[in-house]
Amino acid sequence: MVEGYRVGPDYIEAHQVFVAVGVDVGVEVDVEEGGGGGGRCGERVLGFYALVVEPAELDLMFVADQAQGYGIGRLLVEHMRGEARRLGIERVRVVSHPPAEGFYRSVGARPVGTVPANPPAVMWDRPELAFLVGGTGRRSRGEGVKAARGKGAWGRKSLAGLGLCGDCGGMARSFEELVAEAEAVSVEGWDFSWLDGRATEERPSWGYQRAMGERLARASAALDVQTGGGEVLAGAAKLPPVMVATESWPPNVAKATALLHPRGAVVVADADEPPLPFGDAAFDLVTSRHPVTVWWPEIARVLRPGGTYFSQQVGPASVFELVEYFLGPQPEHVRRARHPEDARRAAEAAGLEVVDLRVESLRTEFFDIGAVVYFLRKVVWMVPGFTVERYRERLRELDELMRREGAFVARTSRFLIEARKA
Repeated sequence: MVEGYRVGPDYIEAHQVFVAVGVDVGVEVDVEEGGGGGGRCGERVLGFYALVVEPAELDLMFVADQAQGYGIGRLLVEHMRGEARRLGIERVRVVSHPPAEGFYRSVGARPVGTVPANPPAVMWDRPELAFLVGGTGRRSRGEGVKAARGKGAWGRKSLAGLGLCGDCGGMARSFEELVAEAEAVSVEGWDFSWLDGRATEERPSWGYQRAMGERLARASAALDVQTGGGEVLAGAAKLPPVMVATESWPPNVAKATALLHPRGAVVVADADEPPLPFGDAAFDLVTSRHPVTVWWPEIARVLRPGGTYFSQQVGPASVFELVEYFLGPQPEHVRRARHPEDARRAAEAAGLEVVDLRVESLRTEFFDIGAVVYFLRKVVWMVPGFTVERYRERLRELDELMRREGAFVARTSRFLIEARKA
């Protein structure tokens, strides 16, 4: 289909084009770039993508045949998401070659339709998909690829997240280097952008932040429980006249205050135990993304009649492939904890009517051991008491497995619940 296809200087000048480069992976790619392909220290182009900004579309994305299986396609998609967020883009369209549809869906694209065949140029129907990226206007970490803009000059940067390096003679980053890096980085707040290019998590189809923002725009007084660093709430386009958030961890309280105070929101330090520090019927909307515990009687108490609780929560046995790798098989009552039907019963027992309950199982992939360390340091309840020293040998074994297989794959469980007070 693409034999003989060339991307030249004119195309690069007109669009956002990014390449992934590496060394010593047996890849020979003929890329038109002024004087020819290749680069310094034996670098080879392993893959590339092009992002059209207006209207936003992933126009081209290819990974060299010999480079497939290294996670490069996922790295490119994660970088594309970060670049789209930086540019304030919320939705990126993809018209896929039919055999590639499964890949795009595995990295979070959602099917939205079909583009009919257009003979003689295109002889088959093509799936149309969309990435919902939630533009924030902030630059992503974007490790592993770099823009190639103007005069056909291809940018290059090391594929650090994959353990490839364009300037180090092809030596992979060691276990110790990856672990040390992940141990040193801050895990304050609830921003996971450090994992861009190193891990992917498929997003639920309902788009929690967008749906939350729509409800906040209609509210007069709202409460966000366990707000973390305030990142999700801060993404709402419009906050109600009265906006309060609670958080228990002191570093997050400080971060959320700095982020939300300019928006007119008040952050209250709270122990996440009943009672909530508010009067009865104080809010017409209560939201919470991934609460550790839900005190349903307190939610019902602070809601006004006709008010709504809207929450995305972690479901049962979420990322348990990783949990059980470190802790061993878990008993059934542990695997079943956080079941959405239990949440429904608890909400109804508190006098609320559940008007929406949806559940999805989503693919999660970790591409290097540093991503695992960072995740377990940040999401502390997954493996309680996790430290690198305590689990060093198990981490080393997992590192070897990931280098052989390219990624560690787990399933994330999420559910959306909306309940109303009569």
